[in-house]
Amino acid sequence: MLQQEAPISFQVRGVTFEGRKGKLLELLGEENIRKFPAKLVPEPQNKHDKNAVAVHICRPKHPSMHIGYVPKEIAEDISRGIKKELIAHSGHEVLVKY
Repeated sequence: MLQQEAPISFQVRGVTFEGRKGKLLELLGEENIRKFPAKLVPEPQNKHDKNAVAVHICRPKHPSMHIGYVPKEIAEDISRGIKKELIAHSGHEVLVKY
């Protein structure tokens, strides 16, 4: 089981689907790297993977934006950790770069 004390580091998967990459590039503007507050959202009803965990970035005065998913290899542990309140749902940070 992953532990909350240590930062969780992974490459967000699925950023090229559903036009997400273009939206991220718009957010970055002229910067090529930027940090955003993020939250992890379990998707137990996901038809492809019941352990799927979506990654959303949070922006002031805007709704959160779904940018992709936790990698399948660790999604079950992350999902279980969120459910058992061992891993926080929010308060994470995602580094976006191109």
